[in-house]
Amino acid sequence: MAPGEQAPGGRHRFPVLCVTTEFGVEKNSMLLPTRATVEIEEHRIPGRGGQPSSSKVVYRLLQTYASYRFFGVRAEEKQPGTVRPPGKP
Repeated sequence: MAPGEQAPGGRHRFPVLCVTTEFGVEKNSMLLPTRATVEIEEHRIPGRGGQPSSSKVVYRLLQTYASYRFFGVRAEEKQPGTVRPPGKP
């Protein structure tokens, strides 16, 4: 059944996606995530029958981030030499 279609009993179903990210680590003034949650809820909206609306979680994904490892990276910029067209001194 597609989102918004009428389910048996005169109710319309709608999926709702909710993403939550918690930032709990700070390094060099940057906040880094420690936890992310993705949930898909199915909301059922009553039709004309006066039924109450309802919702339930149909999918939940929890990601946790731990043991961050930090390391330094050095870069060196090199300027290319002057390029002359062929045949020109």
